[in-house]
This record gives sequence, structure tokens and C-alpha cells, in this order.
Amino acid sequence: MAFRLLCETPAAHNASVLLRKNLGRTSTWLRCARKSNKYSSASSISATNSMDDNKDFQAHQWSLMKHHHIGIWHGTWETYRPDDGSRALSTRRMITGMRLLDDGASYHHINTELHNDGTSTEKDFGVFRDDEPIRGSAFLGAAFLLGPANWGGMLAGEVGFRHKDMRMRAVLKFEPDEDGNGFSWGSTTVIREKLGTFPEDGDEDAAILRSAPISRVADNSSASGSWAVTSQSSMVPSARRIVHERVQPNDSSETAAGPVMSHVPEGSVRLAVEGGLVVDAPERISSQAGSPLVFQVGWVTGLEAYRAAVIAEIDPQAPGGTRIERFDVQAYNFRP
Repeated sequence: MAFRLLCETPAAHNASVLLRKNLGRTSTWLRCARKSNKYSSASSISATNSMDDNKDFQAHQWSLMKHHHIGIWHGTWETYRPDDGSRALSTRRMITGMRLLDDGASYHHINTELHNDGTSTEKDFGVFRDDEPIRGSAFLGAAFLLGPANWGGMLAGEVGFRHKDMRMRAVLKFEPDEDGNGFSWGSTTVIREKLGTFPEDGDEDAAILRSAPISRVADNSSASGSWAVTSQSSMVPSARRIVHERVQPNDSSETAAGPVMSHVPEGSVRLAVEGGLVVDAPERISSQAGSPLVFQVGWVTGLEAYRAAVIAEIDPQAPGGTRIERFDVQAYNFRP
């Protein structure tokens, strides 16, 4: 149902086709069946369930957020230009505190920035309860999406992944053009975090947050091995529906092109930074209603990796000025 719902509007279908073309033919999980209410899927993938009850949906979202993201995260926030991941424009040290309160049903969110002179600045986002809808965010497995939405005249969105006790987050910022007819990708803030301590003070696992940038990852034709999808989930936020899929453990006949495509999608710019993070996003977005906003984020942590794809469109009548049509997340293992 969720896959068919995506195809019900021409704008949504066009955005889906655009993303499918950009990701390549091996990403069969993104295909829309235009003449059927079924979706295409790789032979090694099977749907397990669809969640369409609003109450269950909200409980599921809160459960994922609490399980993967509650805690005290210590990290470095570095801002890069879209086309240059070799040098950060600015660097900040931040503690993102998301403390679960004694009632077990709410958490308190406070960010603390540590300054070079030994002082600190706090920003209190308040207390959030699990009987309140989670607005502007979407959680799939250990990944999450915040936005994209219009924040202070700027169009911004964030994708984050948790791996073990680490998180990698990318905040994309699209600045308004002078003529007011669109937005241009201005910068991306990359957040590398570890639970309980700063990454540089942590164990060897945290070294992956500063591994060399990845310009190309092995694909199916590589003699050294291939990336295989181990799990994937898709969400249509407006319909409050989720489809989970699983890979049959003994079926390796289908492998994916990998979390980082060897080509950059047409009309997009690629940012690759330390830690194995790659972002493909459009250089410019039209502000006209119905214009697509499509981007993907991949994170390679060694022999495991993740990729998230976002399909949205400009909608001045929607909260935040955009409507999220689809949020997809895949997890991979590398098989030598």
C-alpha cells in the first residue's frame, strides 16, 4: 500500500522515477508499479509487514527514537561546502543531551556547545512526551530524517545513522537565491558523535568516524567483492505507513550496487568527507510548488554500510514548506 500511495500523484511519481534513475537499475526496491498495486522487489527481498494504524505508528516511532537516540552524545560539528569535503569551514564541539526522565515516557533535550576558552553555552529544546506526535521527524531502524523544511528562510534537512555507539549525521542547508525563485545547496554540517564520550577519547571503533573519505565503493562488478542488502525499510510519512522488508539469509543471488554509487546523479553534487560519509544532493532546487527535492546519504563503516534516500517536493501550503513523499533506508554487508 505504501509503495502504491507514492505513485498516486504525478509529482510524486516523477520524483520517484528521478531517484530510481539516479540510483541505478539495481535499486529495485524503489520501483513503482504504475499498472498494479504491487511493487517490484529483488528476489532476495520479501515484505514482512505494513504499519498503517496511527496509534501503532506513533508508538513505533517513539520506540525507535528511545532505543537508538536517547543518551548523551559527544561530537564534533564540521561545516563543509557542497563540493569540497577536504577542508571544514568551521568546527564546533557539542554535547547533545537527550535524557530520559524518571517517568520513562518523556525526555529532555539540551545541546551544550563547548568553547575554546573553557566556557559553554546551552540551548534548551524542552521536554518531549511519548503521548505527543513526533512532528517533522521520521525514524526507520537506526536511521532518522529531520525535515526537510523551511527554517528561517533556509531549506534544511538532516539524515542520521547510528552504528554501535556512534552516530553520523548530515545537515543539508539550501540557501535562498537572490531572485527568490529557488534554493542553492550552500553547506552541509557533518556531525560525528559517540555515546558518552567524544570520539577521539573513545575506543578503536570510533576511528571509523575519521577514516579516509570514500570516492568510490566496490560495486557488483568488482573482483574484490560486492555489497549485499541485509535489510531495508520504506516510509510514506503523510500516510503514516511503513513497509519493512528482509533479505532471506541463504539467498545471495541479488546484490546491491552499494551504499555509494560510482556515479553522481544528474543535476546533483557529491560531498565526500572523512568517516565514510557521502552526500548526493541537487545543486539547486526550484521554489515552484511541486518541484522535487531528492537526495541520498550513504555511510560506510567498514564492512557494514547504510544508505538513506529522501523524496520530497516543494509545497508552500504544507508545514515547513515541503511534503515528504518517501523516506527509504537500506543496510548492507560487504561480501568478499
